[in-house]
Amino acid sequence: MEIRRATAADAAVLAQLNRHVHELHVAAEPRIYKPTSDEDVAAWFAGRLKAGDTAFLAFEDAEPLGYALARVMERAAHVFGHPRRYVLVDQLAVVRSTRRRGAGRALMNAAEAFARESGVDGVELDVRASNPDAIAFYTALGYRSEQLHLRREL
Repeated sequence: MEIRRATAADAAVLAQLNRHVHELHVAAEPRIYKPTSDEDVAAWFAGRLKAGDTAFLAFEDAEPLGYALARVMERAAHVFGHPRRYVLVDQLAVVRSTRRRGAGRALMNAAEAFARESGVDGVELDVRASNPDAIAFYTALGYRSEQLHLRREL
């Protein structure tokens, strides 16, 4: 398996890899997520990479298996808190038929190496409560819940 950093030229591949995950989000939570087009998502990825996000792509025999999208986050000190600098893994997707072969773990390892190279104090991510498989995956990698976001429909 090969892991490499994505470039803007990879935006269409990132959009393709994103499609099945986004469709799951739309199906699970249509009040939050809306259908997209591959063209719009590719343009979004190209913009994110141009803005400084870092994406990693996993390949096996030149076939794309998945990606992780990460960015360095900086929070200034304020009256209640210290300054913070960390890497946010904003997205992770692995082709369903290739799961449990190490691509997700390898992509998270790449994101963690990026965090160490960036001199930050940790890696954070968000996961929807409606995605128990992702929660189990991240927990198995040693991630733990630090905040709970609650909502009440009105």
